[in-house]
Amino acid sequence: MQKLAGWTATAEANVMKHIGMQVDFLTLYNTQSNPRMTKFGVLAGPRYTLNPYWKATPFVFGEAGEVRTTYGQENPANHPGSDWNPAAKAGIGFDVKLGRNFAFQAVPAEWMGERFDRSGHWQNNYQARVGFVFYLRK
Repeated sequence: MQKLAGWTATAEANVMKHIGMQVDFLTLYNTQSNPRMTKFGVLAGPRYTLNPYWKATPFVFGEAGEVRTTYGQENPANHPGSDWNPAAKAGIGFDVKLGRNFAFQAVPAEWMGERFDRSGHWQNNYQARVGFVFYLRK
């Protein structure tokens, strides 16, 4: 098991009241293992927002895209230096409104699958993340 740190920036546009499209830009990195590894990804897909409960608004999402995995210089022979791989991601989360244009977001359950072109195998990753939401609406 590897622990990766990093950041995610997500943009969302609502298509209907409960349905929107979102794009995730992510960077994950690990410098504590051999080989060192960095992941950069761009994934997009639908997001379904449920009715708000209390101050929290739950949502589910699914995305597909590409992830570039880069290994450090000491990488073993069975890993290419870097490669773009197809990826899919799905999860559940909720936004807690803190103000008119500001919220706290928690995604306690997120799965990301990445298919390595070289071997053809899928790697399953499970993640959790927290952050802040800024609403850019009129």
